[in-house]
Amino acid sequence: MRGRWRARAAIVLVLTLLGLVIAGIAPSGAAPPAGPRDSVAVTRNIRYGEAPTAAGMKALLADLYQPSGGSVSRPAVILVHGGGFVQGDKTNPQWVQHCRSLATRGYVCLSINYRLEGDRPVIAGATARARAVAAAAEDAATAVRWLQHEAATLGVDPSRIAIGGGSAGAIAALLAAYSEGGPRVAAVVSLWGSMLGRTDLIGPGAPPVLLIHGVDDPTVPLAASEAIAARAEEVGVRYAFYAVPGVGHGMSPRHLVDGRPLSTLIADVLDEWLRPGEAGGA
Repeated sequence: MRGRWRARAAIVLVLTLLGLVIAGIAPSGAAPPAGPRDSVAVTRNIRYGEAPTAAGMKALLADLYQPSGGSVSRPAVILVHGGGFVQGDKTNPQWVQHCRSLATRGYVCLSINYRLEGDRPVIAGATARARAVAAAAEDAATAVRWLQHEAATLGVDPSRIAIGGGSAGAIAALLAAYSEGGPRVAAVVSLWGSMLGRTDLIGPGAPPVLLIHGVDDPTVPLAASEAIAARAEEVGVRYAFYAVPGVGHGMSPRHLVDGRPLSTLIADVLDEWLRPGEAGGA
């Protein structure tokens, strides 16, 4: 009897596993199917430039996220981490997630480090914080120029490079994109950022800007993004503004904004601005 029971149990197990395979469901313990994460190639610590500090020239490093599928001419996004100009890193899990999300949608993504206040940047500025802000913006601009120069090698369309960041990174991205003499970009993404009172830098013909900001932000008030939106409206620059209720300073890439995860919303807006007429994710 025990031998027959074991035989029946073995048959049931085989049929169960077969049913799971037919249904396309991997049993627990089986290797999961390849997903979008497997289609993204990551190259770490690329040197995109160098900049002066009190201790000498500092190497400026970035991580590159590239979609699979050959060296076509793709749009690209440069992301600048936050941290109050005193801390933060390009490998922050949220920025990694944003870069991977964009790469699976067909974007080349560059997550950069830049000079922080503790590096004591050698640059004009009345205070240590002012010098850190100026250095961050300058390094962000350097990253844009580097990517434009390397566009053909990396399969990037140099006319479709956007820059964005969160908090301090958004400040750096905004100042790099809109300051006189800065590199030309195709779009700007500001996540709970500010222009530190310099919205006058946005003039007619400037690149469009996506603004996302928590309504209850105690660190960078919502009014900072409202001022950018008002200036864009005044001079005829395209913008999209999402004020997110019940949110303070910062939100995860999965946080729902307008019914979509934040990372999806960013890609959707950039698709509209940088890839009109294309199928998203190509």
